[in-house]
Amino acid sequence: MAGYATCATLAGGASDLHSVLLKKGDGDEGDASVGFRGLRAAGMRGGWARAASASGVDQSGAVTSDFGGIAIRGSRVESPVEVREVYERLLGSVRRVVVGKDRVVDLCLISLLAGGHVLLTDIPGVGKTTLAKAISSSIAADFSRIQFTPDLLPSDITGTSIYDPGEARFGWIPGPVFAPILLADEINRATPRTQSALLEAMAEGQVTVEGATRPLPEPFFVVATQNPHQFHGTYPLPEGQLDRFMVATSMGYPENHAERGIVRAQVARRSSGVRSKRSSLSWR
Repeated sequence: MAGYATCATLAGGASDLHSVLLKKGDGDEGDASVGFRGLRAAGMRGGWARAASASGVDQSGAVTSDFGGIAIRGSRVESPVEVREVYERLLGSVRRVVVGKDRVVDLCLISLLAGGHVLLTDIPGVGKTTLAKAISSSIAADFSRIQFTPDLLPSDITGTSIYDPGEARFGWIPGPVFAPILLADEINRATPRTQSALLEAMAEGQVTVEGATRPLPEPFFVVATQNPHQFHGTYPLPEGQLDRFMVATSMGYPENHAERGIVRAQVARRSSGVRSKRSSLSWR
């Protein structure tokens, strides 16, 4: 889908959030990543965004970055300007890592702030994992990656109870789904039984295993990927599971000028690394 058409499925007042985020100024996008945990703008109602309490929220109810410039007072965002400030800081942080993919970055951040999830359908090597890691680093959140394969079991995702002989009891071992940012790599290579392990997590923000319901961290953002050219041994996602994703898009190759910039940055980074190693050896 082109442009921001994929955001048409936003529920409630999420379209208001979309219009707010598109009204970006031309000012500085920030020099550092947003150092807060737990920002969530899920369940948009009438354009209001609720900020969940977390370690980045002080006693006055303000979500702030380690470098200043972002302050969200109260239990929810009271002004479109405050939503835009958070969005601009995140945008500046992720764009320094993912070059030449501004549209995809915009869609992913809109989905993150609106409490949705993203499905990226593209070939390997275009930066899907890098994008997910950049978003995780930008909000100072833990990152988890699951490589979906045909022999993967639901318990490999959600977790399971393992018997501890020393304690003579079963102990709960949480799975990789208990991470704020989850990369579900090649999700269509797992069986439908395993794919369904994410349905409750993506829709309800919780996991029910062995009769016990455990909440997931906030925010909980899934970036799922699938390869559009190799379908042998895959299991297409049903409509009910596709509905769990707010955005479905692709990365694509970078533009010519962006690709040149990536190559120059890589060469400069490697050259600086070689010079630092030589200087350390000469000092010894």
